Amino acid sequence: MLAPSKFSFNSISHRGKASKFTMITNYRNRSLKTCTLISILLFSAGCHPNASSSSRSRPIVVSPASLPHTNGFLSRTDLARFHPNESGLVPILEYHYIKPGRFMTCRPAYLFRQDLNSLYSQGYRPISLTEYLNNKIDLPAGKKPVILSFDDALTTQFRYLSDHRIDPNCALGILLAFHEKHPDWALKGVFFVLPTQGFGPKRERSEKVRTLLKLGFEAENHTLNHYYFNRISDSEIIRQIALGQAGIEKLAPKDHIDILALPGGCLPRSHHYGIMTSGEYDGIHYHNRAIIMAADSPAPAPADKKFNALRVPRIVAYSGEDGVTAWINWLKRHPSQVYISDGDPKTVTVPATDLHLIDRKKLQGDSLIVYGSIPKKGKNHSHSLKKRTHSL
Repeated sequence: MLAPSKFSFNSISHRGKASKFTMITNYRNRSLKTCTLISILLFSAGCHPNASSSSRSRPIVVSPASLPHTNGFLSRTDLARFHPNESGLVPILEYHYIKPGRFMTCRPAYLFRQDLNSLYSQGYRPISLTEYLNNKIDLPAGKKPVILSFDDALTTQFRYLSDHRIDPNCALGILLAFHEKHPDWALKGVFFVLPTQGFGPKRERSEKVRTLLKLGFEAENHTLNHYYFNRISDSEIIRQIALGQAGIEKLAPKDHIDILALPGGCLPRSHHYGIMTSGEYDGIHYHNRAIIMAADSPAPAPADKKFNALRVPRIVAYSGEDGVTAWINWLKRHPSQVYISDGDPKTVTVPATDLHLIDRKKLQGDSLIVYGSIPKKGKNHSHSLKKRTHSL
């Protein structure tokens, strides 16, 4: 199995009735070595009102010996201990049915529990999709972010027993039990809701969506009927997005919907991609700030040059060679590729070897801290990988 690290969404080719698409990804072989701390560069994000354009482009060189131990900056000792890398990859896991099955949309409960245990033992902690998109990842230093996503609002994700207790073998029941055992595993994640399914019986749908929001999860749009966009007209795409949003807002009126997960990850056959981000149907207006894909690879850091909120990839939760198990194991073998928090959501800390990956326009007012030796030119290499196709 060839596995990418950093990727670039370059093209999508549609294959007619097969409703499949091909993603071409790039990965960069970046080796993060334990290096001598020569200097730490603290970049202003250009938020000072008196900063000129020339001063914003110049880094301020800070001596490691004088590096403060507080005010959001890690000490030299902590930098060497945690190796923060906020240019690394963030796994966004894509779950569907929590039950046995031969399809890639099925993940048995025991394997879901195994996923959580594996992630926890490797230092991952859940964050919300909003934290990721806003580049405000708030984790302790040394921890790695992971985003759990659940598609289609299936009963195996949220189910009641006959006495109205939450089924301990549905996704939510498993997450609640894991949180009780590990309080530092926050109840965070995103459910991409089909309002026509709504986790089961119609009488329970509103209660279930509101319960998820109250617990700390997010509920976002997955359209009304899960029609693949490469099989329907632009006008029907607009209708599906608008009515999907309206359906969720009816179930939970206080929920603000501005993220869309594409059914099957399929794009409009017309290539009119703008209709996914904004449109209107029958007086219902929608504005999506992010488009979430399906069955691909880990996502780039939100400050990475390759980050594109309109093409956010996910890892499908199955045991195949490009599924969750394979990817988490690959990231374990390549720790320099993983996003590692510096403990402060208002700073972005990266090793000097990865400075070239950061787009300062995406810092959103945060300070950029760079530590370690500046690599010689020509040390970065790029490779390409053609991903297989999936339709979910």
